[in-house]
Amino acid sequence: MKKHNNISFMHETIQYKWEDVPDEKYANWLKMLRTDNLDTADFSVSGFPYMLQIEPTNFCNLSCPLCPAGRKSELNRKRRHMSFKEFKSIIDDMQKYLLFVVLWEWGEPFLNPELPEMIQYASEKGIKVITSTNAQLLENKNYVERTLRSGLATLIIAIDSLKSENYLKYRKGGNLDKAISGLENIILLKKQLNSKVLINLRMVIMKSNENELPEMRKFAKRMKVDKFTVKTVNPSCGLISMDHECVPENPLYRRYAYKPESYERIRINGLCIKVNQMSSIFSNGDVVPCCYDYNSEMKIGNINKTPLTELWNGNAYRELRKIIHYAKDRFPKCKECGINYELSKASSISDSWFPEAHDSNIGAIKRINNYTKNIVKLFSARKVL
Repeated sequence: MKKHNNISFMHETIQYKWEDVPDEKYANWLKMLRTDNLDTADFSVSGFPYMLQIEPTNFCNLSCPLCPAGRKSELNRKRRHMSFKEFKSIIDDMQKYLLFVVLWEWGEPFLNPELPEMIQYASEKGIKVITSTNAQLLENKNYVERTLRSGLATLIIAIDSLKSENYLKYRKGGNLDKAISGLENIILLKKQLNSKVLINLRMVIMKSNENELPEMRKFAKRMKVDKFTVKTVNPSCGLISMDHECVPENPLYRRYAYKPESYERIRINGLCIKVNQMSSIFSNGDVVPCCYDYNSEMKIGNINKTPLTELWNGNAYRELRKIIHYAKDRFPKCKECGINYELSKASSISDSWFPEAHDSNIGAIKRINNYTKNIVKLFSARKVL
C-alpha cells in the first residue's frame, strides 16, 4: 500500500494540512521537529527550515507608532520591493523543504505589484502562503482578483477599531472607511470567484480599543469573514517600549506578565530556538535570524549572492547560533526580545499572543491554547524520536 505522508500544524490559531507530502520534504519536517536537531559541537542543524518569513516590500503607507517601518527614521534599510525573480530564486532553492511561507515583514505587502504572482508561484509548489494587509489598498479590483486566484491560503486583514479616533491611534495615516469598504469588496469578490482564500479579520487589542471587543465580534459575524482573531499588542520593538501607553487594562488581553501595580515586565532567561528553525529574508535579499532584527544588524548573508541552503549551515550562521546559545545578551535586539519576559498567565486557557479566535460558523468564543503546546502534543502522539 502507498504510504501517505500527511502533515498538520497550527499557525496563529489556524490549522493547516498537507497530504501526500514528498518523502524528502516529510523526512526534513520530522528532523526539524526534533529537540536535538541542533549539534552544539559545531552549531549546525540537521534539517532545513520548513517555514520562512519573506518580506515582499519594506515600503509602508501607514505610520504605526509601534513599528519601525511606521516610525520611518528607525528603519535604516533602503526602501525597495523584492522582485518576482528574487522571490522565485528563494522558492526554487528551498522547495524540497518548504511547507509554509509567511509573506510580510516591515512593510505593507499589497504595495508590491508582483505579490499575487509570488503567491501563485509558491502555491503551485505545494507551499502554503499567508499574507497580511492594513486594508487600505483593497479597492484595486484587478489586484485583489489576482490575489484571490493565486492559491493564497490565508489573508489577514487588520482592522482594530470601528471608531475612527481609536483606529488612527495605531493605524496612523490610515482611513477606517476605506479599510471597511475594502473588506466588503474582497468578501464580495471572494464569493463571486468562489475563492478558497481564508479571510482572517485581525484585531490587535490595546488599551485604546479593548472596550470595543464585543462590537468587533459582532462586526466580524456581520461581515461573514472566515475567521476573527484577537492578537495581543507587542508593546515594544527594538529599544522603544510603550507598555504604559498601549497595554490593555484587562489582564486577559496582555501578552506579558507585569509586577504588581505596574507596567514593569518580569524578566526571565528565555532560550531562543527560532535561530535553529527558520529565517527571515528581507526585500533586498538579506538573511537574518528573525524579524526582530529589522535593520539587518545580525545579517548572515544575502540570497542574491548565496542560496539559503548554503547559508543555513555555513560558518556565519553556525557562529551566530553559538553566540545566541551562550551569550545572546551581546546583541541588544536579543536582550530585549520577548522570550526574555514572562508571558501572561491571567487566563490558564488563553494564548498570550492570541487570546481569542472565532470561526465563521461558531457563535461562541473559542479559547485557543498556545499553538506551540498543541504542536508538541501532536508530535508526541506521532512518537517522533
